[in-house]
Amino acid sequence: MHDLAEGWHASRTRRWLWTVVSAFAISNCCSACAVLVLGPVFADATIGRPARVVVQAALPAGLVLGGVVALRLRPRRPLLVGMLCTVPFPLVALVLGVAPVTAVLVVVFLLAGVGSEVFELLWQTTMQHRVPAELLARVSSYDLLGSFVAIPIGQLLAAPVSAALGVRPSLILAGAVGGAMLLACLLVREVRAPD
Repeated sequence: MHDLAEGWHASRTRRWLWTVVSAFAISNCCSACAVLVLGPVFADATIGRPARVVVQAALPAGLVLGGVVALRLRPRRPLLVGMLCTVPFPLVALVLGVAPVTAVLVVVFLLAGVGSEVFELLWQTTMQHRVPAELLARVSSYDLLGSFVAIPIGQLLAAPVSAALGVRPSLILAGAVGGAMLLACLLVREVRAPD
């Protein structure tokens, strides 16, 4: 219990940390609703299943490419660059709702993969620089819990939200809210600060 309390204290007293984790909780909730539940159904109805498979294959390709890009990056402000790299992921839902065109979606999914991988590397680097080694495992646990806890909530909300708003508006709303939450992190000085 003492270790849990110490990890919680270390997480909540670092404004940059709890801001990013909170933003990811909301953004991941939106993405789960839009990309995991509504997206496949909407894509099948608009671009078709074979094209959807091609679009979805762009994400892991982007992750591999992002790993190569991340190895070469040495930004002075890693968390700022990392947060900017997260923006393409919520755009997946937004673009699917606004312009369900295979070529456009392939590019957005590819960029989402690149951005996700670059963010992850820069996030882990920032955590290791800013969190004392003896607290890192506990803080990382709270990071993962906070970032992913709302994903099932987003999946559960997909049906009632799309029933109330319609599928296309739900995709657009989820993408806009998810993107806005991630960009809002840039308002925090510690997120923009150099390491």
